[in-house]
Amino acid sequence: MSHEQFEAACNGLLLGMDLFFVSKIQGTAQLLGSKIETVTSKTLLQGKLAAGSYKYLLIDLEAFSGELEFLKQLKIDHPSLKIIAFGSHVNTERLASAQENGADSVLPRSKFTMNLAAILESAIKS
Repeated sequence: MSHEQFEAACNGLLLGMDLFFVSKIQGTAQLLGSKIETVTSKTLLQGKLAAGSYKYLLIDLEAFSGELEFLKQLKIDHPSLKIIAFGSHVNTERLASAQENGADSVLPRSKFTMNLAAILESAIKS
């Protein structure tokens, strides 16, 4: 598959850097017939969204430590993009910030992991 074909087949983006977790998410998505492209910065994310059409965005709040206000603009620019954020259950301020700034769903990492297939399936079908 060429790079252009891969990008055309992608319907999800993941903002994260944990290689083990990225691999788990991508593998689950592939089993569901979806492809997820991983980006490691807000700048790369915005570039991908400007250049393509994606159904959903997963944000690993532990891997992305930047401010989350940019999510508000993402929802304005890409109203059909489903944003799912996940992070440590002890970092309640970060989880709340994701919710306040426009994430459609915010989950503790353990719940996200436990329900990964169902979460991705819902995002793919939305």
